[in-house]
Amino acid sequence: MNVCKRDGAEEQRFCKSVLTYGLVVWFSSCTKAEKQAIQRVVKTVGKIIGAPPPEISSVYTSRCLWRCHNIIKDHSHPTHRLFHLLPSGRRYRSLLARTSRMANSL
Repeated sequence: MNVCKRDGAEEQRFCKSVLTYGLVVWFSSCTKAEKQAIQRVVKTVGKIIGAPPPEISSVYTSRCLWRCHNIIKDHSHPTHRLFHLLPSGRRYRSLLARTSRMANSL
């Protein structure tokens, strides 16, 4: 395999996969300074792989929504029972908690 003729698609997919996983796991508990540092890393990776960097908050939101939709569709998922529709049928009820920390994390 000639390394010089590669188009960088593998590296792009790998970087996107690693960054996406890290964002979903850690983003909600990051401080503002840490989020800015992550955005700088994403910007640098975008320059390296030659693709425009996404906004990290939009990546986090879309991945969380995607994960929630998959949990809602899978009746055998352990957390499926935590999602209850409100009477309007358009939104889901938030979980009960003593503080707003958990509600703000998702």
